[in-house]
Amino acid sequence: MENAKIAKKLVAVMNDCSYVSKNGVNSFHHYKYATAEDVLQKVNESLTKNKLATVVQPSIATGDDPEADTNTDENNVGDKPVAKTVTSRKATAKQPVPKETVAVCCGCGTTISEKVLNYSVSKFGQPLCMDCQKQASYAA
Repeated sequence: MENAKIAKKLVAVMNDCSYVSKNGVNSFHHYKYATAEDVLQKVNESLTKNKLATVVQPSIATGDDPEADTNTDENNVGDKPVAKTVTSRKATAKQPVPKETVAVCCGCGTTISEKVLNYSVSKFGQPLCMDCQKQASYAA
């Protein structure tokens, strides 16, 4: 039940953040883009509004856990940003989806079944409940 509540809040965040103003300008290629600062501000405002928070869990390579330290490169310290992204080999492999996964409609936040999820993603490209699928069909 708690997963469904969080999922509804995350859908609200996704809806709030569906558009970010493009305040950055690439003068060489002549296009505008959303800066990282703009994206972060938009996401943080929506998370706060929906009473959600992100938690960063830093890890330090100690040598005690070879699997956790797999992608740590101590010789590369000077030429990379401090917040270098490290992805473990396990995380890149396709993991089976846990049975307890809750699917929610992107339109209204209602919990949807796996069958409805699979159909809506194949037809509309996003998880939609049957009512939102009807609205999307009429709009098309």
